Amino acid sequence: EDGSLAYQQTPYFAVVGRLESEKAQMVSEREQFRAELLNRADEIGSIEERMKAMETAVKSERDGNVKLVSELDDTKDLLERIRAEGKQTKEELKRVRRELSQVQRTTGIQPDQANETLKELGDVSAANQAVREMEAEVAHLVAELEALNTETMSLISREDHEAVELELAQTKEQLKVMKDMVGDRMADGEEKLVLTPRPTWDQYDMKEVEVQDVSTADIVKQLKKKLDSLEFWSADEPPPGVSYQDAIALLPPDPDFSNMPDLQQVFDVVDGLQKPIEDDLSQDVINVVCPALGIGPELPRYLRYMGDIPIKIMSRSGTIKFIREMWAAKEDRDTRRSSNMPLPEYLFIYLRSLHESDHKTCCIAAYNLIMSARRFSYDPEVKMFLRVLLGQLPEDAHHDRRRMEMGLLKIFRAVDAWRNGSEEWSKPTSGKITMDDAVKMLNRFFPEKKDSSQMALHQALHESVRGATSFSYEFLFTDEHEAGKLLSVLRKQHIAEVMDYLASVESYLLGITEMEAKLRGVDAAVMAQNMPLSTIREAYTQFDEDKPPAEVDLLIGRGAHFSELSDVPVALKGGESLPLKVFINRLKSGLVKSTSNYDLTACNNYFVLGKPERHVGAVSQPGFPTIS
Repeated sequence: EDGSLAYQQTPYFAVVGRLESEKAQMVSEREQFRAELLNRADEIGSIEERMKAMETAVKSERDGNVKLVSELDDTKDLLERIRAEGKQTKEELKRVRRELSQVQRTTGIQPDQANETLKELGDVSAANQAVREMEAEVAHLVAELEALNTETMSLISREDHEAVELELAQTKEQLKVMKDMVGDRMADGEEKLVLTPRPTWDQYDMKEVEVQDVSTADIVKQLKKKLDSLEFWSADEPPPGVSYQDAIALLPPDPDFSNMPDLQQVFDVVDGLQKPIEDDLSQDVINVVCPALGIGPELPRYLRYMGDIPIKIMSRSGTIKFIREMWAAKEDRDTRRSSNMPLPEYLFIYLRSLHESDHKTCCIAAYNLIMSARRFSYDPEVKMFLRVLLGQLPEDAHHDRRRMEMGLLKIFRAVDAWRNGSEEWSKPTSGKITMDDAVKMLNRFFPEKKDSSQMALHQALHESVRGATSFSYEFLFTDEHEAGKLLSVLRKQHIAEVMDYLASVESYLLGITEMEAKLRGVDAAVMAQNMPLSTIREAYTQFDEDKPPAEVDLLIGRGAHFSELSDVPVALKGGESLPLKVFINRLKSGLVKSTSNYDLTACNNYFVLGKPERHVGAVSQPGFPTIS
């Protein structure tokens, strides 16, 4: 009645308020628990995906092991058969020797006389056998002719058969008269009648003939037109000048490109010219010529020319444009034919396609291209072309530089995609990247660069984007962006690193040779002429401890000119050796560089774990990684 509560009861509104707060707290906890369950489900899904990948890898390894075991068993069986055959051959040889010795004692014939007698008997026996075979074949043909004659008589009339026999008799008489005529001419001292000479096709390199979908009649017309434009001469006549230059193209193919001729004579000419005010200007020199190097077979075909070369140096942009178009045409040709033609050999074919196969014009263009490349060799793209053309670097160095540039572009795209929530690294959303991410990726992508080289890259990046904290990155990797410095610095560092590494390998191997010679008490020059492969492999492993053993074996196989990688352990175990200079020259025929000078697996950080702070994958795996 007075409004007080009996038994200390809680008011209804207080209970309702407490229940509402507890309900809200329970809903919040349930949502947190649901979010945690979803996260756990995502983690379980990620683990299951990785487990599937691991199971696939294990299955692949098991299949490979089963195949290897089967091959090993087959090899063991083959070895047992070879041993059994060898043992049987030895027993046969012993038996033959015993019989020969007995024959000698019985007949008194010396071994040399016995060999000659056996040889003569063998020749006579072979001749008799051939005669018997020919007689049997003639008898068989006669039987067939008689059967055919009987069959023909039953099919045609007697008059037709007699007419055919008369014609056959007349033909035999004519052949006899011609035979007597030829015999009379040869008896009177006249020239012997011979067939028209045929070309020896195996002497000509027909591999590079472009096949087109045209008719035979069109081909004959084109050949006739080309032959009408050429001059031919006999062996007693002097060659008629220009056509002789065209004939140089038919000389033996290009020589060994690992021993290119010295072009210092050509370089001295271009180095002595006064340069124009601007590099991007062509230069026609009127009062100076460049003497050609001759037509010797030691020269590449694009340099074989007699006379003076008029100097027409291209501009820097024109030189780079020609080099890029030539590389693109060569890559297209190599892709279509599934074979890599050496650059000096392809340059000759490319120039002939541009100048209608006129050899003089091709040589003039080639000499001026080399002089232009010499003048602009400070450009890394031109320098790479000239080094490959002169055999100082393998063509693989050019392709490795392309892989490096594309790998860095892909990691920038990967960072862009990850930062903006894209599910595929190849589909970045913004096309931009921050300066912090770009610098971090440069450090990750080039793990072995010196601090000074990294600083040069960072500075070039800042200058290319003019200090922006966030920028579009695609333009940094386009050849048209001449103002950007990042690509130029990357190329200069790449060619310098490849050449420095190769020079260091050669110097280290020569040093090891001198040390081994001192330990064995022999002259270093003698040691270098017979260097064990096992010593070379051990020295290379000491020089580059990070290089995987399989890659070391690949380089050893290249230097030893093995056709199969499996030949390397057999040669090492057998103690094979070869001249060190020969090994180094063969080694230079392919790319030799540090295994981890750039890392193509760095973008895995963003799409395998989604954590840029943690490194994933081995360094310098060949090719770009597959992103699951």
